Amino acid sequence: MLNLLRSDLYRLIRGKALWVMSVVLVACMAFAAGMLHWVTQPDFLAFYAQTEMMTVDEVQSELMPREEAEESFAVTVQGPGTSVRADGFREVPTVDDFRDVSAEMRQFGSLTGLFGSGFVSGGFLAVTASLLVALFFSADFETHFVRNLTMTRRARVAYYGEKLLLASLMALWFLIVLAVSCAASFALAGISYRADEAVGGLLLWMLLTWLSATVYAWLTALVVWLTRSKAAGIAEAIVVSSSMFGALLAQALAYFGRVLPWMDALPAWLPSGALNLLAPGAAQLAVPGGALGFAGAPVGVAVLAVLLIWLAVCGALTFAVCRRRDL
Repeated sequence: MLNLLRSDLYRLIRGKALWVMSVVLVACMAFAAGMLHWVTQPDFLAFYAQTEMMTVDEVQSELMPREEAEESFAVTVQGPGTSVRADGFREVPTVDDFRDVSAEMRQFGSLTGLFGSGFVSGGFLAVTASLLVALFFSADFETHFVRNLTMTRRARVAYYGEKLLLASLMALWFLIVLAVSCAASFALAGISYRADEAVGGLLLWMLLTWLSATVYAWLTALVVWLTRSKAAGIAEAIVVSSSMFGALLAQALAYFGRVLPWMDALPAWLPSGALNLLAPGAAQLAVPGGALGFAGAPVGVAVLAVLLIWLAVCGALTFAVCRRRDL
């Protein structure tokens, strides 16, 4: 098993897919931080507000007489950076009016909250790890690499066990890349945090996030092994590992829950349900709720239970079904 792992790690490191995807992830985090830095500049906010106000003035002057327009301006609720003169007309907002707004927009609740909105809630981490699993694992069948292995019963267990471990390492690598690049990029963009997080809470949140990405990576591995198709693995990685599929499935279960009430509880036991609970950050982990909310268990315990169940299911299917198939 260790020999297979060393061989796969050698092929993975010497290949291009891992490094290309890592560079893309770093570029995406840098681009997101750069966009946030740009749109939260006081001059940009002032320009945007002025443009919107001019549009409103033009529309109202065309749709109503001047007297009605002046009356409308006089009773309009003031927004950030907009003041009203004594005669009822709005004054043009200036850059100084938006400095406080800009500073507020550059604050996140916590570092894990930034991570959650940056690459967890939308399934960015899960999709990336699953894509690499689909590409790398399907190559064993396309290149007939598995035919060079001695596939006794013990060897099959070692093969699939090593692949599951490798998928977990892929998820861990991309989590580290995203976390480091995200924290560094947004720090350069001037982002601050309203609350400091304890190291223990941060590490627990990272552990649960890694387990969630591992669940999706193992699901993709199952699809690749059952279908022997790269296209099927890529399709599963994009559709299932993204938040879109989880949201649609949760809506469908909620719809059928009107007839069968027990279905309302199922979304919380899906990997996407655990992912949604991780998105707000580490502060959410101590709040009672989640799949075990009826027992008063904290969110962190509920998320851990759900993820361990799915990992056990994926492992059982791998060794019970895939191990018996001819390679």
